[in-house]
Amino acid sequence: MRLIKKTFSMLLTAALLVSALVTTSYAAGVKATPTASTVKINNYPYAFQAYTIDGNNYFKLRDLAMILSGTNVKFSVSWDGSNNSIYMLAPGYYAPLGDEMTVSGETSVVDATATTSSVYLNGKQIKLAAYTIGGYNYFKLRDIGGAMNFSVAYDSKTDTINVDTYEEYYMPALLEILPDAYYDEANETIHTYLTDTGYITITRYNNTYYSVAASNISSENDYTLLKNIVNVFVGDSDAVIKALADSKDEGRKEIQVDGKNLTCYIVGLNQTIDIKW
Repeated sequence: MRLIKKTFSMLLTAALLVSALVTTSYAAGVKATPTASTVKINNYPYAFQAYTIDGNNYFKLRDLAMILSGTNVKFSVSWDGSNNSIYMLAPGYYAPLGDEMTVSGETSVVDATATTSSVYLNGKQIKLAAYTIGGYNYFKLRDIGGAMNFSVAYDSKTDTINVDTYEEYYMPALLEILPDAYYDEANETIHTYLTDTGYITITRYNNTYYSVAASNISSENDYTLLKNIVNVFVGDSDAVIKALADSKDEGRKEIQVDGKNLTCYIVGLNQTIDIKW
C-alpha cells in the first residue's frame, strides 16, 4: 500500500488572507437577500441580521465580535474615520456600542454596495469581501473565519450555518482537490499549495523538479468549475487531479476511480491529509 502525506501550515491561510490589499471591490448595485438559514455558534443558535450575496453569507463584523467575545477567538473592532479603516485586534475584548444583534425581520431583497474601507488585523492589512447595506458593513463569514481561524460549515439538510471556534478554518479547495494514483510516482510528484498572491496552485513536477503542468484556483467559484473533472493535467503519465466533491467534513472518505478504491483521511488544515490506495 502506497501513501502520500501532505502537511499544510497555518501560514498557508495567512498567505491567502494577509495581503497588501484593501477590501475586495465589487460592482455597485449588487442585490442582497436576507439569510433565512439557522446560524449556530458552537452549537448555540443566534439570530443575526445577515444577507446572502452570490451564494455567500455576509454578517455585521460587530455582531460577530460581540457573540464571539466569550469564545477562544474573541477580537476587538475599532473604526478610524480619518483614514476610512477598520481595525481588528485578536485576541481582543470587544466593547459593545448598543446596537449589536438587532434584527429587522425584513425579508425583501435590498441593494448592497462595495465597501471601500481598509481592514487591518493586528496591524496587517487583510483582504476581506465586504458590502455596505443600510449604513452597516457586512463581511463574508468565511473570510472572517479564515482571518480568525474558526470553521464555517453549511448543513444543507437542516439549512444551518455552523460556526465552530474550536475547529480550524480550511478552504474547501485546499483540501478537496487531491492527486490520485494515476501518475508516475517514481519520476513525478504533485504538490498543492498557496502562493503569496492567494492562488491555490496544483503543480506536477518531473524527477528534476521541473514544472510539467499547473492549474490555478483563485476563488471558490473557480474551484466548483473543477469539481469531478479528471485529467486536468495531460502529459506522458496522464496525471489526474480528482476533486472530492463531498469531503468538506473531516474524517474518512472513500471514492472510486477507474475501479480502484481510494481512501482519504482528512484531518484539517495544519495537519495531515493521507491518501491511500
